[in-house]
Amino acid sequence: MMQAAKFDRQDYLSKENTNCLKGILAVGVLAHHLYQHSGLLRNGWLHLIGGCFQALGFLTVALFFFLSGYGLIAAYSNNPQSIYHFKKYKIIPFYVINLILIAIYCCMYLLIGKPFTFGLIIQSLTFGGTVIANGWYIQVQLLYYILFYLVFRYCKGKWRIHVMLLSHTAYVALCILFGLSSLYYERTFIFVFGMLWYENKDRIDSWIIDKRNKWLIIWIVLGLIFATNYLLSYLTMPVLFRGISYFFLIPSVLLPLKKVNIQNRLTNFLGNISLEIYVMQGVFLLLFHAEKTYISNPYLYIVAVTASTIASACILHPLIKYVYHSFRKL
Repeated sequence: MMQAAKFDRQDYLSKENTNCLKGILAVGVLAHHLYQHSGLLRNGWLHLIGGCFQALGFLTVALFFFLSGYGLIAAYSNNPQSIYHFKKYKIIPFYVINLILIAIYCCMYLLIGKPFTFGLIIQSLTFGGTVIANGWYIQVQLLYYILFYLVFRYCKGKWRIHVMLLSHTAYVALCILFGLSSLYYERTFIFVFGMLWYENKDRIDSWIIDKRNKWLIIWIVLGLIFATNYLLSYLTMPVLFRGISYFFLIPSVLLPLKKVNIQNRLTNFLGNISLEIYVMQGVFLLLFHAEKTYISNPYLYIVAVTASTIASACILHPLIKYVYHSFRKL
């Protein structure tokens, strides 16, 4: 495993630091889904701990969207010419990876005898549904890659962020109009929020330095308040309020990164395979609860899913790297 880069307190959103953060977030998403499938932490006061794991997945995915928006605009600002190759280097390879994942899940469904329809395959190739477990994130991420490309390729100057905000608003309206699950839109503003954070990072950092201790505590408290409301009222709380909980979560997580070093070999390793962990966990969550391969012991189930997910992520990682590398050679 590679040695993580030296920790830079000034650039808490450096590529190295955010990669390690992605590794931590990937584990959070896995823990969320293990809670959902294992059946543990359902009774008595343990239900409160289980609620934390339930919220953990939704909140960590919001952070993934933030880091994606922040990273894209950071890369563009460092090399504006990269937008002319963005379709070839990012969008098309990502779609090819989506096709590979569709094939993997279709094979797995055939193996365990889980039915799927031709219509779902068509949706998997387009939008609004997929055979990939929790694959809505892949579809939304691809859509926002396309949106980013169109806006930054054909719009100029300060209007880009405005157009991104308007496009996001239109997207949410269409999702609601067509009755898509709120999974498809309730956290997507955080993608644009990541871009806004980058655009105003100097002012945000100055504000942190001037009022760090006092306001950091306030942000964390507000984040906990909204996260608690999320836990207690998830089924009834409007999507808007859940979105606010994401909004307050971001500073609560990011600001401590100026003081806390999260870079080490483990987080760096997990960060490098964070996408693979996300997309492969669904295979084993389903496989080890299929009729012929069912693991009834919840603790053994957790160990089996976790170990298999990490192992398969390591196997898939070189293939994903090869896909991106191949398009860069064309």
